[in-house]
Amino acid sequence: MYHKIFSYRTDVSWLLQRAFWQGVSKRWMEVTHPAATSDERDYLRQLLTEFVPSRILSQISRPSMIGVAQLTFLIGLLGATGVGYAYGFLTKVGDR
Repeated sequence: MYHKIFSYRTDVSWLLQRAFWQGVSKRWMEVTHPAATSDERDYLRQLLTEFVPSRILSQISRPSMIGVAQLTFLIGLLGATGVGYAYGFLTKVGDR
């Protein structure tokens, strides 16, 4: 299968903006369709308690520049999504 990825979608600022608006969207979904967000919460819990910590431990035991860059970007994207969610919460996105 062939996928076309436009070059602008590999730009760091575009990806961070996309993560921000994904966070706003997640807040909107939580307000408008509460039952649909339980999987999201489970995945976030897994990210924060399993996936990110295991990557950190991996970098401690076998450090690499690529691994550090990937971990940093992962944390940055999680942060941007969290800020977007907070923005949606504070601006009452989806509230009726």
